[in-house]
Amino acid sequence: YQAEGGIRDLVLSRGLGEVYKRQDRYRDKAFRAKPREQIDHDLVEASGLGPGASRVFLCDGDALILSTARLIEILSSIRKHLPWVQRVGTYGDTRSVGKKSPAELRELADAGLGIVYHGVESGNDEVLAFIDKGGTREQCIATAGKLRDAGIVHSVIVLLGICLLYTSPSPRDRTRSRMPSSA
Repeated sequence: YQAEGGIRDLVLSRGLGEVYKRQDRYRDKAFRAKPREQIDHDLVEASGLGPGASRVFLCDGDALILSTARLIEILSSIRKHLPWVQRVGTYGDTRSVGKKSPAELRELADAGLGIVYHGVESGNDEVLAFIDKGGTREQCIATAGKLRDAGIVHSVIVLLGICLLYTSPSPRDRTRSRMPSSA
């Protein structure tokens, strides 16, 4: 599952499994970061294909949970082995961006991180709590500002209809709602 991509983009797996086990499709997978040697091997192999891909996407969930030093290593390896790449992107959520200081985010931008896809999903705090997004609407807005201030493009992912999961115990039963009457 990648946020952006095309036939000419390179998707770099930087881990095995998904970061947040709360998502049903990943509950049976434990996250392990790939060793640096494996990532370098993947990049050397990709470099043999020539300068076809102008963008790299760090997949396998929210790469921003990795330490800033580790991410800079990965971004440096991309720059070294694929110097033609114009932009590197990844997923990032309110929790992981919140744990990075503005200086760390600026370092990542300077090292080549160009875009973060942020799954805001909804602007309703009750829905965000229900789906365990790890932040409120205001925190999502602050995340956007923090990324923008660091020079990283912030791309928002909103799930149209996500409220249906919250408002009805069953997709077929729209008569019972868990939403407050003032919503």
